[in-house]
Parts: sequence; C-alpha cells; structure tokens
Amino acid sequence: MTSSIARVAGSYTNQSSGPANSMTFNLNSTPQSGHSLIACIGTRDYAACRTVNSISQTGVSWTRQAQAQSSGSDQVSEIWLGSVSSGASSSMTIYFDGSAYGSGACNIVDICEYTAVLTSVIIKPGTSSGSGSTLNTGVTTATTGGQELWIGTGCTGATTHYSPSPSNFQELDGQVAGNGTISYLEYIPSNSSGNAQCSETLGVATGWVGCITAFQAVYKMVAKDDIYAGYSSKETTIPSSSDRGANVLVQVESNFDDWGKSAVIENMVIDGNSQSGIQSGTIGILLRDVYNCNIRNVTIQNCDVGIQIDISDGKWAESNRLEHIRMINVKRGVVFTNHGDAYDANFTVIDDVGISLDTNASNAIGIQVGDTTLSDTKLKLCASFIKANVWVFAADSKGMLVEGEIKNSLVNFEVEHPDGSGGIGIKIVTDENYAVYNNQSFMLTYGSVTNIDPGNYQNDIKTYQLGQ
Repeated sequence: MTSSIARVAGSYTNQSSGPANSMTFNLNSTPQSGHSLIACIGTRDYAACRTVNSISQTGVSWTRQAQAQSSGSDQVSEIWLGSVSSGASSSMTIYFDGSAYGSGACNIVDICEYTAVLTSVIIKPGTSSGSGSTLNTGVTTATTGGQELWIGTGCTGATTHYSPSPSNFQELDGQVAGNGTISYLEYIPSNSSGNAQCSETLGVATGWVGCITAFQAVYKMVAKDDIYAGYSSKETTIPSSSDRGANVLVQVESNFDDWGKSAVIENMVIDGNSQSGIQSGTIGILLRDVYNCNIRNVTIQNCDVGIQIDISDGKWAESNRLEHIRMINVKRGVVFTNHGDAYDANFTVIDDVGISLDTNASNAIGIQVGDTTLSDTKLKLCASFIKANVWVFAADSKGMLVEGEIKNSLVNFEVEHPDGSGGIGIKIVTDENYAVYNNQSFMLTYGSVTNIDPGNYQNDIKTYQLGQ
C-alpha cells in the first residue's frame, strides 16, 4: 500500500518585516487543479496578536484549519488549507488584521503543494503556547487511522529549530524574519492511529506558540505491484463520513506501462458512508488504465459506484478479475467507462458477483458496459466472462445496460425483483452508433429477468443473443 498523499512542490517561503497589513508574492510554480496548498503562517508583534484575515488567490479557495495565540498577546501561529481548481494563479495575497506595531514585527509564511488531501477536515486541531527551549504544537483529537498528512507549525523568537519529535516529522523550513521564525513540520503516516502531536527543540529559551492538524487522504492508493488485504475475511473496513470531500475510496495505480506488475485487493469491507447512507459520487474501487488486477472476497456498500473500470484516451484496461464480490446499497454496481479513442476492456472476468441496488435510487444499474455521455467510441468487453446476480427494486432500474459492444463472451446473468417492482433485466442501447447488431456472438442465459429491452431492434436481439 502506498500513500496517496504526496508533497509535489515546496516548501516555498515568504516573509515581510515592519508595519504591513498584507503581503503579496508569487509561488515558485502554478498549483495544479485538484491539488491542495497548505500554508503555515506566523506573526509576531509588540502590542497585540495579529491574525490572518483572509487569503486571496485566483482559482484557490483558502480556509483556516488551526490557530494558536500566545498568552502574552504578541504572536500567532496558523494553518490554512487551499483547494486548487482550474485556472489557479501563482500570485497570492495574505491579509492581516491591522498593521504590525514596529520595525521588529514580522509576517512569515511557508507553503507546500500536495496531492490527494481531503479538503474537509474532520479532526479537531491541537494548539499550545508557552516559553522555554521546547516548542509544542498541542494534540489533535483522535485520528481516524489509515493514510493522513500531519502538519505542525510554531512561531517563536528563536532563530534556530531542530530535532523534531517524533523523529518521523520533517522540519521543512525555519524562516527568520524580523524578530521571529516559524516552523513547518510534516509527517505523512501510511497507517496512522492515536493523536497527532509533535515538538521541536529551540536554539534558545523564549516564548512560543504552536498548532497542529491532521488531514485525511482523499483515497487509498494501491500500488501496481502491491496487495491490499484484510488478515481475515472482511476484517478491514474503510470508513467514510457525511462530509467526505473525495469520491474515490480505493484506487489502483495504473500499470499501463508496466505489465509485469499487478495489484490484488482482497478480504475487506469498503463502506462509502456507514453513517448516513450513500455519499453522492462515491466510487468504492477505481481501476483506471489498470491491467490484470484481482479483486476478490470484497464487500462494497453505500457507494454511488461499486467498482469502476475506467480507460483514458489512447489506453486500455484488460484482463481484470472481479471474483466473489458482494455489493449492497449501490446505485451502480460494476461500471465500464472510456474516454476519447479508448475502448478496450477485453478479457474481463466477473465471477460470482452479487449486486443489490439502492432501493431509493432512480435508474440504478447493476452492470454498465460503456457510457455514451463520456465517449463516442463504443467500449468493447469482448472475450469476457460474466456470472452475476442483480437485485432490482425500482421500475426504471436495470440489471445490465450495454452502451458498448460484447462479443465472443459468456454471460450468465440473473435479475431478481424482490418487491415485484419490475424494471428492465437487460437493455442494449440501439442508437445508430451503438446498435444491437454489434453485440453478437455471446451466450446469454438468465433466470427471473423480467424483460430484455432491445429498443427498436427486437428481431436483432432475438437473432444474436444466442451467439451466432
């Protein structure tokens, strides 16, 4: 298991001394859309604590995550999170509450850019203040476990900072400005537990103020040559919450350029939202441009999509195996999507997969082959094997929706309607680009399917469904 969180730029430092109620500067590089910026900001003054009022940056939404003020009313330490969207600029301005009192006062900032940081923090930060030769950040509430990013910071009059504790923390900077310095302390635990906290030694005994917060990973990234597994069946649970900002819970690293490596996910429960039902947009497992991945003995529940096999333009995703999987309360079970000229998901095996669709969702789908809203190139699921059972609860839901092409495959498929609500067993889209006559030479068997909807190609579906 590799950490999905990674620092991709920084530490970038800027500072201003003397009377100033704002500071404007440029980052060394333009932040990328979907990434996150984390800023540690410190101020020192002679008269009163000066806090950050706001941060302005085109394409970046900044929010304060932690703040600590000294009891002596002369220094402040803060942590801010910036969510980067498209069109972000490298230029930014930090506004403070009032001007600094004298020439020895200062404003200092350290900024780093990260991937896969959850933009809504649900862990209460820690704060602390005091004096002496050891700076403490305080202690957060209990972290959730799994992959996280711990950021601690401190503002002090000492000119040197060293020996962070625990030793897993890195001191990325120790910028000096005027009569103050700040710390940027970083730790990326792959399997965190307990409470986030840290301290560091100062060069001299002096007043200090510190704070710390923990950010969750957007998703868990499984390396292309790794195994992600519970020690016994269904042991591992991936929790979620109603304010999760991510839509992917587990993603497998692409091995498109390295076929000799393949990932395995097994023996666990993946829960999109155990507290309040399905979280909109949640994907249990995402395979993007992945070849020969095995997913087995897994339960996926409370997700918009159980498993999505996605193909980027010019690539493909073949020979993936989904075995002994149960999905509960999902809006779509297994979804194959493609973009641009990508189309090949051949040699896929779906074996012993049971999908119970969301009872309240409209247009729920058990297995979806292709998505005409994403690509004009029909997805191919050829030379494949499907043995699945889908429980349908709504009249407009479907056991299987085919908006692509299935050839030379064996499909053993059963759709159940426990409440008698109807719904479509299998629908094959029949517009001019995705006509039924492209879906030939596959064997289709089914049990209690209410109906097969071939649109205007009734004769074609009768002709080709038995494999000519």
